Amino acid sequence: MKKFINEKANANKKANANDEKNFYDEQQEKANEKANKNDDLNENFLNFAYRLILEDAIMELSEKQQNIIHAYYFEGDTTLGSIAEKLNMSKASAEKEHQRALKKLKDLLK
Repeated sequence: MKKFINEKANANKKANANDEKNFYDEQQEKANEKANKNDDLNENFLNFAYRLILEDAIMELSEKQQNIIHAYYFEGDTTLGSIAEKLNMSKASAEKEHQRALKKLKDLLK
């Protein structure tokens, strides 16, 4: 009988230890999820802030340069030739304005 009681007590200790381990594992998992959400919020905020800074810099460009940058990077027009056609300008002019716009953005964002 004593052996049975000792075995039962040991089994209860193991069960309690497992329950405690599971509890701590769950708490750690919850803490990790919360940290990941905070990281996502921080990243989203930074992306938003960078976008605002970039939008302000783009506003410093000429209207022609703004149109080219917007079409190429935000609307997904893949070639400067197609953008030039839409803006009624030569491909060479679009390429030149694109390069000027990038240089000016680079200078503004330093």
